[in-house]
Parts: sequence; C-alpha cells; structure tokens
Amino acid sequence: MEQEHKDLLTRHLVLISDRLPFHITKYFIYLLSKRIFSSELIETIRCRETPKEQALEFYFHLIRRGSKAFPEFLRAIRQHDIALFCTLRQKSEDREIIDQALL
Repeated sequence: MEQEHKDLLTRHLVLISDRLPFHITKYFIYLLSKRIFSSELIETIRCRETPKEQALEFYFHLIRRGSKAFPEFLRAIRQHDIALFCTLRQKSEDREIIDQALL
C-alpha cells in the first residue's frame, strides 16, 4: 500500500474504527473474495476481544496487504457503508486520493 493511502487511513482511523464493527463481516467476505484477506487472517482479527481491538488489528493487516488492498477496501466501504465513504471523501485532498485509487 502506498504511503498516501496509509496516511489517509490513519487520519480517519477513529472514524473507521467506530464504523467498522457494523459491517466487519461484510468487509471480511468482500476482502476474502478479492484475495486481500485469507480466512486465517480473518480468524486472527476475530480473536481480538473488543470491536476496537478488532478494528486496530484489521487496520494493521490492511495496510500490509499490498497495492490492491486500499482500492478494494474503498470499494467495500462504498458498497456497504456509503455514509462512511462519503465522509472520507469530504476533504478535497482525500477525495483526490480516493478517486485516483478507484480508477
């Protein structure tokens, strides 16, 4: 994952971690189908005790999953949590990064 993608996710980590528990299973299924996450990795994340710990574990693995991880995560967010997707795109600098990644 590119540094600007990591930076965007880090800037919005509180927001993402607040919203992630509502859709985490859908994200797991989506990212598994795109071969970004493996079933073993999903189990590692699910073993965390609290939703916040799961969200942090999710984040730490996502940023290490290669160049396709960021755009696929954005697609999952757009598909399953349009409000979060729109919020992430509010700042023009973030919108540009997101739109470029989804090309």
